[in-house]
Amino acid sequence: MDFDTTVKNKKKQNKKNLVIALLAVLIILILGLYFCFAKLFFVKSVDIKDNTDKVVFVGEFPYTQEQMLEGLGIKKGIGLYDFDLSEAQSNAKYNLPYIKEIKLSRRWPSTIVAKTVLEAPTYYVSVDNDLYILSDELKVLEKTDSSETIELNTLIHLECKAIHSCIVGEKMGISEDIENIIYELEEKLLENDVQNEITSINVSDKFNISLTYGTRYVVKLGDSGSLGTKIEFMKRIVEDRTGDVVGGTIDVSDEDNREAIYKKFN
Repeated sequence: MDFDTTVKNKKKQNKKNLVIALLAVLIILILGLYFCFAKLFFVKSVDIKDNTDKVVFVGEFPYTQEQMLEGLGIKKGIGLYDFDLSEAQSNAKYNLPYIKEIKLSRRWPSTIVAKTVLEAPTYYVSVDNDLYILSDELKVLEKTDSSETIELNTLIHLECKAIHSCIVGEKMGISEDIENIIYELEEKLLENDVQNEITSINVSDKFNISLTYGTRYVVKLGDSGSLGTKIEFMKRIVEDRTGDVVGGTIDVSDEDNREAIYKKFN
């Protein structure tokens, strides 16, 4: 073997050794990073960043850090990378009824960041002498005995018969036609900007729907026909009676003749 061949083989061997050394370093780095991420970073806290409009949800965030972790299905002290984010987000929507939207991320060294949007507490119902708070989409948010919570959120008392289920975290079980009436009423009240004036809605009889406007007027709407027209008519009548100290009953059920019967309370 001549000198040139020996030098050439030596260079090839050096290159091979360099590649092997670089691969070994890369493997060590990957294993080190994995060990660091999976074994050294542990969950200690949740940083809740709530993006809910304060008009929609009044008051403090409804869950403590401990309740959030439990609802997410994450134990304090677990590795920061030892759980699945998408599964935790799904857990939140099932176990934490007030959570409407949630996006989780990890922040070194030990924090879960939860960006949330809360449900809008809108109604409360009485079932077997128990009170339940509902969202605008009739999701049962909590069972409560707190009148302060009801007053703080200015909830509307929803009266309806034949409630076949009222389970926290699920939609209240009522017939589809009554459900649709409630949704349409909500839409028409919003369109006329009087939703904050309504204190109760009674849909126990879908042919004799009524609501209470503030503390002064009981409004008879009749059936679910032309609800938009009836609500608009009701609003004008109330505005025409601005300054009344004593309220009364407003009957706008006859939408065909656009007539209202007003009877003052005794």
